[in-house]
This record gives sequence, C-alpha cells and structure tokens, in this order.
Amino acid sequence: IRNCDWSSDVCSSDLMQAARAWGHRATLPLLKRGLRDVSPLVVLEASQAMAAFRGRAAVESRPQVSARPPRNVARTL
Repeated sequence: IRNCDWSSDVCSSDLMQAARAWGHRATLPLLKRGLRDVSPLVVLEASQAMAAFRGRAAVESRPQVSARPPRNVARTL
C-alpha cells in the first residue's frame, strides 16, 4: 500500500479498505480525501469507513462528573 498513488482507482479503494480495517482516528484525513475522489467505488469505501466514527467522539470526550465538589467550593447548607 505504501507505493500507491491517487491516480489508480484500485489502489485508492485498497487504501480505503485498509483504513476501514485499521479503524483508527488517524485515518480520518485519508478518508475525507477519499470522499472527494472521482471514483464512486472509492467514495463508497470511504463513506463506509467513516460510518464507524459518526457520533462516537461526543460520547467519549464528555468529562466524568464527580460526586464531590472541588476543594475550593464553599459548602452551603
């Protein structure tokens, strides 16, 4: 896959499949580039690979709420 360039549809499709199999966020720039490709096969592969990332970031990045307030908050009862 290292020697692939974007001029070949087959190679681009292979890149999208590899990015989908890897499933890491580092592949998002590659997948976004695949969405703008001329070949419908590459666009389909890229969109299917990006489906795994939809909606997950907001859930994971939410900070955990602690039961206790911070130490510098005055207690009022």
